[in-house]
Amino acid sequence: MIPDVLGGHWSRREKQQWLTALLCGCVGLFACRQTMPLCLPEIARHLNWSKTDMGWVLSAFFWGFILTQILGGYLSDRFGGPAVLTAAAIGWVSMTLWMPVIVRTFGSHSWGIPIIICFRMVLGAFQGFHYPAIMSLLSLKAPTCERAFCLSFVTSGAPFGTLIAGGVGSFVLEHFGWQYPFYCMGLASLLWLLYVRFYLSRSTKKRRYGNTLHHKAALPSNSAEHTPVPWRTFVTKGPFWAVVIGQFCSDNAWFILLCWSPTYFKENFPDGRGWVCNVLPWMVSVPCRWMAGLSADYLMSLDYSTTFVRKLMQSICFLGSGSFLIILSAVSSYEASLICVTLVLAFNAFHNAGVLVNAQDIAPKYAGSVFGVMSTAGALPGIIGVYVVGHILQHTHSWATVFVNTGLLCYAGLAVFLVFGSGKPIVVKE
Repeated sequence: MIPDVLGGHWSRREKQQWLTALLCGCVGLFACRQTMPLCLPEIARHLNWSKTDMGWVLSAFFWGFILTQILGGYLSDRFGGPAVLTAAAIGWVSMTLWMPVIVRTFGSHSWGIPIIICFRMVLGAFQGFHYPAIMSLLSLKAPTCERAFCLSFVTSGAPFGTLIAGGVGSFVLEHFGWQYPFYCMGLASLLWLLYVRFYLSRSTKKRRYGNTLHHKAALPSNSAEHTPVPWRTFVTKGPFWAVVIGQFCSDNAWFILLCWSPTYFKENFPDGRGWVCNVLPWMVSVPCRWMAGLSADYLMSLDYSTTFVRKLMQSICFLGSGSFLIILSAVSSYEASLICVTLVLAFNAFHNAGVLVNAQDIAPKYAGSVFGVMSTAGALPGIIGVYVVGHILQHTHSWATVFVNTGLLCYAGLAVFLVFGSGKPIVVKE
């Protein structure tokens, strides 16, 4: 297993290489994740699945995803982010490549859906390690004044990966069939994995060690001075629960649009251009994430407090997302719906400079572990919310109900973070 990158903050060259690699990793991660929601309407049509069946298949990913968040954070803090990233990627890349075989083999049988659900759970479990590993790595290798942009840049791979799945995946789906988007995304992610596993980690290790392997300074920083996570301290502090609840509310909006927006546009606007609604919202989200990170770091360079900057970014996120979700429930045209979904995701991008990066502020040494708890809370909407949406649509056919409730939850998350959020470390002395 590859050890963590060593010895303090990255050099300029290392930062460029690793941020680019981590960005590409998030692109592959979300391209593989979004392939099933993209192809599911076509799969359901061929296999005669109901909306409830679709909800089960979509939400199953998050059942596995939620199980590995805290473990992923602990392992990353203990053994290093790159080691966890590459090990987990072997799993989710393999599951992506096998998924069309499983669906084609078992999907037409009455007992086939539970098997597909199990495979989706395993895929989610492997992908659950990814973000805690990134958070742990950046908390050690990126200086405080650059964390918001570094994290925003890396996580912009999420909408970019969804963009690729929506654009390239839609083209492949239309011309070659639903199986081939899985193969395209899986093979592209495999190339990224091979690059990180056999080149980037080893070249970084070689530069850091050089000819000084006997120096203690060359030991991996993650494992040299490992101390237990002070959970008792964390769970008694308001800022800890503020980021957990904030992550839950933000991810609820994100996951519902991620999983259900292709179905929403296909059902309500069958004559609309499918590739546009699968591409435009995610295309706009990418520069918005970069702008959020740059804005947050710029404000901090002007000596605004970390607490003020994080609350400002999260306010933009929740107010914008919540408002346009409620507006989305009232519009009826294809163009207006597309604009609303695009703006929801654009405002949601500011979450990356607010709550998402706040784990590194309140727990610099334990960012991976704390983010594991945050992401576990954030995965709950994927399990409950995504399935409940399918259940609501099956029985009421009301998209308005879905969007209004999601928007109100954004407002609730904002209230909690404004009252209890903070940018100061919870644990000052170890």
